[in-house]
Amino acid sequence: MEQPEPLIDVQGLKPDSVARTPDVPSANEKSLDRAYFFVEASRGAADESASIDLKRLRRKIDRRILPMMFCCFVMQCIDKIVLNYAALMGINEQLHLRGKNFSNAVSAFWIAYLIAEISTGQYLRSQ
Repeated sequence: MEQPEPLIDVQGLKPDSVARTPDVPSANEKSLDRAYFFVEASRGAADESASIDLKRLRRKIDRRILPMMFCCFVMQCIDKIVLNYAALMGINEQLHLRGKNFSNAVSAFWIAYLIAEISTGQYLRSQ
């Protein structure tokens, strides 16, 4: 059985040059796979991540995410306002709503919306 080719350039890492530790099988064994060579080749990547400019990264994230969040909040605000305008423009008569039926329908809508928003927030936090 031949040894599979690594997925990335292992920068001259040969199976014989890998240091042996008690938990890691020797590099001469045929049981090594691409994942082992990937891990060995990426051990130096932690040093590269220390050189990231966090302020620049935050600004970049803010420039991309904040406009989208702003649009979502504006749409949510418009959604709330439109229901009130619909009541003023006669949706009650068109839908034959009597008494507090419109208030009950709007309350049910917002309670469902709140439940969906909480579960969506929990889902996003778990990711």
